[in-house]
Amino acid sequence: MGITRLAEITTKGRDAGRFDVASIVSSNLIVTPAVTASGMLKLITWKLDNSGTLTRLGDSGDLGAGAQITGVATPSVTAPANVCTVFRRASGDLGLIVWKLNVAKGTFTIEGSGVSEGPGSCLDAQSSAQALVSVWRDGSGDLRLKSRSIETLGVLGNAKAGTVSAVAHPILADVFVTPVIVDCVDIMKLIVWRLDQDGSLVRIGDSGNAGGKASRVAAAQIGGKWATAARAGDDWAMTSGSLAGLGNGMLRISFWERANGSLHRAVDKLTAIPIIDVDARGLDYSESGLGGVKEHYRIVTAVRAANGKLRLMVWNWLPQEAKINLDADSGEQPEPISYLRLHSLGNDLYMTMVRDDTPDNKGKPLHRLKLITWRIQ
Repeated sequence: MGITRLAEITTKGRDAGRFDVASIVSSNLIVTPAVTASGMLKLITWKLDNSGTLTRLGDSGDLGAGAQITGVATPSVTAPANVCTVFRRASGDLGLIVWKLNVAKGTFTIEGSGVSEGPGSCLDAQSSAQALVSVWRDGSGDLRLKSRSIETLGVLGNAKAGTVSAVAHPILADVFVTPVIVDCVDIMKLIVWRLDQDGSLVRIGDSGNAGGKASRVAAAQIGGKWATAARAGDDWAMTSGSLAGLGNGMLRISFWERANGSLHRAVDKLTAIPIIDVDARGLDYSESGLGGVKEHYRIVTAVRAANGKLRLMVWNWLPQEAKINLDADSGEQPEPISYLRLHSLGNDLYMTMVRDDTPDNKGKPLHRLKLITWRIQ
């Protein structure tokens, strides 16, 4: 197995802010909502060909030039008629815009907006066919979830959990899972919710304290199993140099099985790879006995290494051997990055969206958005 870097494309504007990425169903289009240098929201449409090359097709122009914003999120897969973006204003209040994408031109029109929530942070989103679920950390530090009708933006469900310090991208499969870092104790936890057809949200279980201490986390789902990639330990100086902090900052891979709503860790690997940030997606799996192939479950991780460089790795869980192997490694890439998102394009294609911190001729980071495609096979 190998990881091949295929193609890349970079935006011209510098000093970009937060961003996210979504695939448009039944098409070869990708949409990237991002915060511009001036604090405005802009959506860009990209066209993907079979070789992994991306071409810029169109954008939202000045339609997102409303209130100043500091963050944005979107579901990872969406229909062209309702591309949903949730965003955080500079005031801390949250908002929502539903866009209609012209798939031929890559341009947008606003179909609905104006929804507002109280102050929040750590904003993310995911959706089913009928409901958009926003996830965030509210002003009191509690985890909040709210589902809305994609058609009317009316509220369908509300849910709340305890205090958290970080929220990662939620995953919707047969259940809805929110990866979080629990506040004060710095424990990584997966919280499991049932998203009903009417949009209501019910908490049905979690992973307890088995995830251990972490300061970053990402989750993936593959073949009915769940996986997490985390930056182990905490960021407290008092433990980073002690025996309790020997694993601090290292990449930790875990696979989980679900029973009666709760998640139980099946296997765990604390690596010696220091990281700053991480994202993860499922790759492939084989159930026991099929075609004579050993049962296995593989995920892809994209990390920002301790030196700021991008690196992709494939991790393989072999249940019969009760271990996790590193199957492929891209090595550290040349450009320094800050923000990071890993996205599956289908089949063996993946994309990383990063903020490229390559310096200009005066030594100042450009902070440009860069999309890089990869083939993993």
